[in-house]
Amino acid sequence: VRLSTSDDDMPLTVIDNPNLAIQTLVVEKAATFYGTIYVRGQAEFEHKVVFRDKVEFQNHIIVDKDTAGSITLPANATSTKIVFAGEYEAVPKVVATLNTLIDIKFAITEKTTSGFRLSVLEPTDQDVSFDWIALATKVEDQPPVIDNFVTSLDQVGLNIPVELWAQVTDPDTDSSDLSYTWELSPEIGSIDGDSGMVYWTVSELDSDTEVTITVNVTDGLHSVSESTIVGVIAGQSCEGQECDDQPIVVVGCLDDTATNYNSDATEDDGSCEYEVVVVTGCMNELALNYNADATQDDESCEYEVVVVAGCVDETAINYDSEATEDDGSCEYEVVVVSGCTDELALNYDNQATQDDESCEYAPIVVAGCLDDTATNYNSEATEDDGSCSYPEPVVVTEGEDTGVEASIIN
Repeated sequence: VRLSTSDDDMPLTVIDNPNLAIQTLVVEKAATFYGTIYVRGQAEFEHKVVFRDKVEFQNHIIVDKDTAGSITLPANATSTKIVFAGEYEAVPKVVATLNTLIDIKFAITEKTTSGFRLSVLEPTDQDVSFDWIALATKVEDQPPVIDNFVTSLDQVGLNIPVELWAQVTDPDTDSSDLSYTWELSPEIGSIDGDSGMVYWTVSELDSDTEVTITVNVTDGLHSVSESTIVGVIAGQSCEGQECDDQPIVVVGCLDDTATNYNSDATEDDGSCEYEVVVVTGCMNELALNYNADATQDDESCEYEVVVVAGCVDETAINYDSEATEDDGSCEYEVVVVSGCTDELALNYDNQATQDDESCEYAPIVVAGCLDDTATNYNSEATEDDGSCSYPEPVVVTEGEDTGVEASIIN
């Protein structure tokens, strides 16, 4: 179903059938839903939609590139800028998160309706990645603000157009809905245009005069104004023979380096124009190769490398995120592994850092006499080698007294 009308005076069709199943809904102008609406297909809103209660999303939210994105700050740079494809009605709220594992201080600066700048306190020697989100804020009933009131010339001669430009922002009013009025005091010359940029030309004037130019801006509810002064040089006017006695005044550009230099001019009217010379170079005053004459940055800035000694291993317990050069001081957490630390043991554990007295060894074979009645009995022997020796036997003759008691066993 498509809700639309070609006649602004005709009321919009209201569908109040609660049993109506809408597959696809397209609203071309405005719609108000007082109850609950279920759209099983695609819903397109070509203009602003207002939800006056909570909004619940049960799936992913997909936003455009002006609402969220990523940005990379190049190595050795101090800032980078994001420019929105479409301008916000009011300055949005912007937050950024750091994606690179690095200790760095950063901030969102220069926020406007058309973009923002991400700045760091100190440059780094590597590219740094950020994610950012910009959320629009609703600002109502705010007055317009004249951000800048510019005149192309501060002093001008006759018949030279002066560009007058009022740079105005209004958080809740479209620029096309702002109204401008221009006032001159004294009222001399003519203004061409009725917008924020007009041209003012003075064709006749008897004497040099300072003119106060005022711009008034209104959004229908609020009005603001700002004024500036431009000097108008009248030149020379005379009748009859008076001119012969008076120096002839010719207004124009007196600077011979200007492209519109007037060699006949006797009084400068501020109309000088110059060739724009582009000088490329490093424009960051903190850089080693800063060029004060540069008018366009060529990203050639070089910065002093500050050497900070310390532990650069992120797995160490004393890792120093600010260190740029490793000094061998890294310390690591000691993991205790219990086991046998004797390399001669059968169950030696080369991963063990603490001995738990569990070492096991191969049995040691000691050959010797195992008979404790032998004269050469070896208490440390583990295997009998047949070497046992015994005392010589005593031979006793019958009737002989040896002093040794003996018995004859038959």
